[in-house]
Amino acid sequence: MRSKVETDIETTRKKLIAMAEKEGLSSPETLKLSHRLDELINQFQTAESKRLPNVD
Repeated sequence: MRSKVETDIETTRKKLIAMAEKEGLSSPETLKLSHRLDELINQFQTAESKRLPNVD
């Protein structure tokens, strides 16, 4: 089962792709979605790093 963050990542990724195709890579709307996707991925990675044991 996917977490909310994983679902949000997938939804935002799809929106980002659609916006980039429609408005271009450097449009303010595309950049806003790109930053949001970065934030969500960082949240996911932080949560995963806390969940998984360190392997040295």
